[in-house]
Amino acid sequence: MAICPTCGEDNPERAKFCLACATALTQISVPQGEERKIVSVLFADLVGFTARSEAADPEDVRAMLRPYHTTLKREIERYGGVVEKFIGDAVMGYSARRLRTRTTRSGPSARHSVSSKPLRISMRSNPAWTSPFARR
Repeated sequence: MAICPTCGEDNPERAKFCLACATALTQISVPQGEERKIVSVLFADLVGFTARSEAADPEDVRAMLRPYHTTLKREIERYGGVVEKFIGDAVMGYSARRLRTRTTRSGPSARHSVSSKPLRISMRSNPAWTSPFARR
């Protein structure tokens, strides 16, 4: 299968142009070991956390964050993602898959799991080239 670099459409090997967007497929050269995947990035944070934590002791802040971090990490990993970093109440996770289906479910699932706290989530998915050297 030839995968279109513009829209990600799978095309038959004999196709010279993408069947979905008409991008020329004959000029595509894939460096050896690289692969085109859908990369999904999730960013989540607790609404109003900074204001609530400014006057709190560090131990209290850590006690508030520990179950939140644990829950989000579990939900992101449940759908094949990886937590890239925790920055206070912010959580950044990502996933690189051939298809978008399962990875985009971690956002709504995380929101449901942390329903006792107001949670702001942003998630974007786009095609990208991945390298075997950058895999986790």
